[in-house]
Amino acid sequence: MTLPPGFVALYARLDRQGPGLAGDALWALEVLGVAGAVRVCDAGCGTGADCATLARALPSGEVEGIEAIPAFVAAA
Repeated sequence: MTLPPGFVALYARLDRQGPGLAGDALWALEVLGVAGAVRVCDAGCGTGADCATLARALPSGEVEGIEAIPAFVAAA
């Protein structure tokens, strides 16, 4: 995937690369009844903001983030 350098430079400095807030991820966990020692994959995790939120919300779980843009991985 090739993205314009300006896109990567701008978004790598942000906590989130898409819509929503930490509270939205917590809401989804509650609505879905996700708790305990679960495994969660955040595909396209960007710089990892939701990975951190999920890890705090699921302390006995395992959270794995997957991201294809190296600058986002480095920022995470």
